[in-house]
Amino acid sequence: MLTHTNAGTEAIRQRMKKLRVPTTAYAVDTIAGWSLRLAKSFPRTTNVDFSEPRGDQWDLVYSGIAALLTVKAIRKVITASYGGVFVDEYQDCSLHQHRVILGLSECIPTRVLGDPLQGIFNFGGQSIVSWDDDVLPNFPALPRLTVPWRWKGTNPALEEWLAHVRQAVENRQPINLLAAPPGAITFTQLPADPRQHANVRRQICMRSTCRLGEYLLAVLAWPNQCRQIAALTRGKFRSPEPVECEELFSSARALDEASDGHEKARITFDFACECLTQIKTEIGDTVQRLIAGGRLRAAFYKNRLALEAFQRILDVPSVKAVREALQACLNISRVKKARAELVEDMLEALKECQNGGQPTVEEAAIAVRERLRYLGRRPSRFTVSRTLLMKGQQFDHVIVLDADALDARNLYVALTRGSRTLHVLAASPILSPGGLS
Repeated sequence: MLTHTNAGTEAIRQRMKKLRVPTTAYAVDTIAGWSLRLAKSFPRTTNVDFSEPRGDQWDLVYSGIAALLTVKAIRKVITASYGGVFVDEYQDCSLHQHRVILGLSECIPTRVLGDPLQGIFNFGGQSIVSWDDDVLPNFPALPRLTVPWRWKGTNPALEEWLAHVRQAVENRQPINLLAAPPGAITFTQLPADPRQHANVRRQICMRSTCRLGEYLLAVLAWPNQCRQIAALTRGKFRSPEPVECEELFSSARALDEASDGHEKARITFDFACECLTQIKTEIGDTVQRLIAGGRLRAAFYKNRLALEAFQRILDVPSVKAVREALQACLNISRVKKARAELVEDMLEALKECQNGGQPTVEEAAIAVRERLRYLGRRPSRFTVSRTLLMKGQQFDHVIVLDADALDARNLYVALTRGSRTLHVLAASPILSPGGLS
């Protein structure tokens, strides 16, 4: 079973677990992860000699796999390994990925599932498949699914309203939030002054609750907004990172290339400020003096352990010292994780490098994210994210924190993530999303 996001793979695994399907009977992966591992297994044929593709390098991976799947010996391996393949969220496939799936379809039975109304991956200059021109000529349509399993038995009123929303989006008509049937949604109108929006969102998120074992998703349009909510809620909400986490890789690379302890301490401090709240307030001035050549005063005790950890980086600029400094920052009482996944993965990479698992921090960081690509990671109980990272995932409760900022497809994806409750914040109860072509 192939899909696009780690959240999607985790959702499929949970459904298979719920259905009690033996784990030996199926394999779940992202198209990117499966393709990359196969490409790296045959580097001469695929011309893939890099471990963590960036940007256009992914096109080389998919082109290499499409070529590999024409090799008779590889086709035999595929046939011997799998009885068939399902590809979920097919509306988000790029044309390069589409050619990979076509190659698979010549080896084993292949079924693709998708909804053109949820195609939101057409960014960065890549072209996604056309349902009429690319999909239907190669994969004949089966009867349309009609049972709304996500809402069946949880919120029939929401199910009914979303059917009308879908029709409105397809017909490019406005969506009237006040016309929703009782019990379907909750609507909060944002203040006329945009400067007040962040505080309203914070208050809504801080008041939000869900039962043990349930999951709540807050949706925003941009990464910096998600990180802001994570910081403003002091870690209650976690903002997941994309697998290709450039901040992690660039900071790890900078640590490897740092020429001395002062530079390594500065990189560590900057990284801590990116991931954690209150760092500059708590230790910023003193750390800057240390980096500039100062020493700790014997009478200074506030946050002493964190400051001494930065002093150790200056004295012995080791991976161990960097890891201890980051951990000491986390132990400051007022400090919270604004980008929890980013700092946790850096700590894991530093630990792996320190223990000799990888020769550099950058290679350790790549290994950590590669495991995430393969194993997936369940969302936290309270997650704030963009639709892009939550595709294929289901939550019990959803709060759309700025519905006005989402185009038609992203809005529809956001509105359909929750199975029990839906709370929508917007400047007006009448939404007129654009961007549908």
